Amino acid sequence: MKAFSLLFHLAGAALALALSPIASNAAIPISGRPVPTMSVFDSTMTSFMTNWSVEAGLVGIMRSNRVVYLRGFGWLDVGTNMPENAMIRQASATKPATAAAIRLLAAEGAFGPDGLQRRAFKMTIRGVSNNGLLDVTPFPSLVDTRIASISLENLLEHRGGFDRNDTNGPGDTPLLSRTIAAALGVDSPPSRMDVMRYTLGWRLSTTPGTDYAYSNFGYLVLGEIINQFWPGGYVDFLHRRVFTPDMWVPRSELAGGRTLREDRNAREPWYRGGGNALSIFDNDPPIETVLREYGGYSLPTIVAHGGLITSVPTMLALGNAYHLDESRGIGEANTPANPSGTQGHAGALFGLLTFIDHRSDGVVLYAAINRRFENGVEIPLFPLQNQPSISLKESLVALLDAGPGNDWSWPADTFSSDGYWVTPTSALPDTGLGGYDSPWRGFGAALTKADANTRLRLRTGSSTWTGVINKRLLIDAPLGSVVIGN
Repeated sequence: MKAFSLLFHLAGAALALALSPIASNAAIPISGRPVPTMSVFDSTMTSFMTNWSVEAGLVGIMRSNRVVYLRGFGWLDVGTNMPENAMIRQASATKPATAAAIRLLAAEGAFGPDGLQRRAFKMTIRGVSNNGLLDVTPFPSLVDTRIASISLENLLEHRGGFDRNDTNGPGDTPLLSRTIAAALGVDSPPSRMDVMRYTLGWRLSTTPGTDYAYSNFGYLVLGEIINQFWPGGYVDFLHRRVFTPDMWVPRSELAGGRTLREDRNAREPWYRGGGNALSIFDNDPPIETVLREYGGYSLPTIVAHGGLITSVPTMLALGNAYHLDESRGIGEANTPANPSGTQGHAGALFGLLTFIDHRSDGVVLYAAINRRFENGVEIPLFPLQNQPSISLKESLVALLDAGPGNDWSWPADTFSSDGYWVTPTSALPDTGLGGYDSPWRGFGAALTKADANTRLRLRTGSSTWTGVINKRLLIDAPLGSVVIGN
């Protein structure tokens, strides 16, 4: 069905569709609309979480532009089940969104005729200006004139010359707030401009445009370029331009992450496994020791390369619309003339792991958990992927590769699992998070809460609400009869 803006008086509307049975698990709670034909995905996730003592996870699958499977596993917090519409840190899975934004600006001529070949940093070398974009004064001085030749394309492809693993280099500077603040003599956490000044004061590891070296710093720079060209800033550009109206991603589903636990989104889980670190917010000795995931690094600093929080459908929409792999045109539009093929991107931060894949069959797969492991120890890596015997990714991919058959099958073509679920009848208190198992209560209240471009899924029932809907919404009733109006 074609989506369209709704602007009309509601009265006596009714829709009727089949109900689905509720799935259950004795040990780990599962949230979200049950998909009986795909229950093996439920058991795969719960088995993984049990084996590795994971407390919270999310899995989503999009097929033919429809979110057919969306489930939350475990607990959002003590005593609260993880809703399938949770908001979660994306770590480096943020990067394809940043790349898409840069490519959109380039295509519209924001960077002039040079486009992606435009130099990232404004510099004058031996009296000649390079016509660069960002005006950054290296600290304490410029020691490597090759920096002047770094292009936007170099940064997109991780060929800007910055190698975070180079023992003679500055390291992964966006995560080194205390080091940079001390060097520059400023309070911690330093600004993104401070991070750029510090990093550009070192020699490059390689000549720009040559060797590949994964660089968070390069994407920090791209984020600052977006901020320079878009008055509303990086996150606003994603809302308005990267996630187009036909993707149905409301503002509620994407935001810049907050560092401290007490500042987290109401739908955001806790994070585990970062160990301890000195607080980046404490500038007076003795410096406080904190959990690394809540004060060991700054989410606003890394927003463009790892600091977004989003819902799962938002990431599925991203992976469906744009290329994910920096070696294959990251951020390019995925169109019939420019198909994505099999591509993916993973993300890892202290206390978090996530991945998104766009498969050659067009199916988009996403998963995230709130822990990070290496051989059972909660440091750098974890069996999310690339370890076939224990990997969550490989287990889920194997199910999809096997295709519909004895173990599972796709639900009906009209079946959708995303959106905010609403119980039409008002009931106080309204403590629901908008998930399938914790719906918003009251049709009128839901209209007030919902941002434009929200999908509202009405559960069975009725409401006496009448009025005018003056925002773009997609409203359906997939579970049974609903009556709105007098």
